[in-house]
Amino acid sequence: MKKPTVLVTGRSSFLAQWFVATTRDALDLHPVDRIATESADQRTFDAVVNFACTPEYRSAPYDPNNDIDGILANRLKGKFGHYFMLSSRLVYGHTENLAIPETQAPDPQNAYARNKTITETTLIDRLGQTVTVLRLANVFGPETNRRTFTGQACDSLITRGEIVLDIAKSTRRDFLPLADFSRALAKLVAIRPGGVLNLGSGLPTTVGDIADWFVRGYGMGQVRATSAQPRDEFCLDIGAVEKLIGTITTSGAIKRQAMDVGRSLQHA
Repeated sequence: MKKPTVLVTGRSSFLAQWFVATTRDALDLHPVDRIATESADQRTFDAVVNFACTPEYRSAPYDPNNDIDGILANRLKGKFGHYFMLSSRLVYGHTENLAIPETQAPDPQNAYARNKTITETTLIDRLGQTVTVLRLANVFGPETNRRTFTGQACDSLITRGEIVLDIAKSTRRDFLPLADFSRALAKLVAIRPGGVLNLGSGLPTTVGDIADWFVRGYGMGQVRATSAQPRDEFCLDIGAVEKLIGTITTSGAIKRQAMDVGRSLQHA
């Protein structure tokens, strides 16, 4: 059976590197830096998956010149069958909801979330059912020097011997292991469903548990919370995506892969 041909843009990003490294057997991948698509000018692809993002897009008001998804959709017109946009659960805003459905109206609260919301609408209007928008939960893996929950926790554990939480350990959030994210994305690329889909674990996990598993894997350190107040609790309803590709992950897999993250720090 012929592998789907996939243009992967932003290949140096953390998520893209893992996706490319772990899905080569299932997909015919053509990774490029950011939007350096010149090498793909003479090819067509079953799908494009974009991992690239500019710093300005994350922090400044919307500007089409910073919207890499919009730029790629225009530049590659006629060269792909389907486009995958990686969006964020942040488009839903602060809901404190442990089962957020795709039908919930966006309520973005910061520049990044507002920009993602605008890009989603633009691509859906332009591409219709040939675009799949994936609203991602907290994808985590062996990461340092990143401004994510996991990146900051890992850096703190290495440099200070502790993970300091400014929220209650009981705060529940949707954490999706990187390996399970990559596997799910590969399955979605193969079927190219179209529309808006949540992609997370669908399993509310406390930040205290995640941090404890990092420490246990690392083999030393502690977790300390400076607040007893839960904040920004969320979990995605992933029923729609699981109907398409099956189970995304399990509680046991989340624990096991969180401990693997801690073990990876022993050699950082």
